[in-house]
Amino acid sequence: MSRLPNLVRYSELALAAYARLETFIINWSALTPADLAQSQAIRFASDWRLVDQFQHTTEPFWTYDPETGTPSGPYAESNGCSATVFENVLSHERVLAIRGTNDVHDIATDVISVAALGSTRNQGQYQSLRTKVQEWVASGVLPAHFAVTGHSLGGFLAIGLALEFPQLVEHAYLYNAPGIGGLTGRTSIAEIARAYHISGASVDPAKFTNLRAKPGTSLVAGLGEHPSPPILVEGEDHGGWLVGTNNHSMKYLVDSLAIHDAFERLEGGASVGLASIGRIVRDTRQPSDPGVRTPSN
Repeated sequence: MSRLPNLVRYSELALAAYARLETFIINWSALTPADLAQSQAIRFASDWRLVDQFQHTTEPFWTYDPETGTPSGPYAESNGCSATVFENVLSHERVLAIRGTNDVHDIATDVISVAALGSTRNQGQYQSLRTKVQEWVASGVLPAHFAVTGHSLGGFLAIGLALEFPQLVEHAYLYNAPGIGGLTGRTSIAEIARAYHISGASVDPAKFTNLRAKPGTSLVAGLGEHPSPPILVEGEDHGGWLVGTNNHSMKYLVDSLAIHDAFERLEGGASVGLASIGRIVRDTRQPSDPGVRTPSN
């Protein structure tokens, strides 16, 4: 059975996490500022309901020294953490979607926690997130077992949850997410063991799906080591200030996955595979020839 429909579904949830939502029945117009196309937003709003959305404001949180574990705090200013629980209208599945970088607080997390510390364990956003997730599970907002999805910083935070709470997180879907270790030079297994007080044998790669846009330079997704090997998703090259850096955008990765899914549907729903479809996408991507239309056209 093809896994592409699931990858598309969880990618759209990761993108929808960028929206500010207020009502149980989602208004599709609230999704377009998060870069969902109108048709995507209308379909998403008919398929999913909002259960709860957390935007950190002044709730106290602590940070921890990466070497000694000594707590520092409490701090009360916003750390930028944002997470949403969605429920599928038909299946009633509830999914945790974590927003990626969206403001100055997230940028601080990217630079300090992702690159320098290489772990979620010691930074404010993750501390606020783990506290909220435990509250949601205790109150029934989240079930005892759930999937988590996130783009970029959101995926990095999702890794932390899946590692620290394997009894809760059934699967983590990571989209252009940095790995563990950052620029520290520590291996993923050593960093995981140090930060989460678990053994390397406790890390199950099968619990992670790690997707990365191709082509482009992976300045963020290329950081650190991942709990599972990256799955490369071919798409159009959207350029950027460095070769392909704009391809990090979740919007473009969602579009690329939708193109792959459409190709597979043209094959009658058979599981063609990302690699095979990727070759078709790559072969039709000829920006030097203005007469050639790319797949998304």
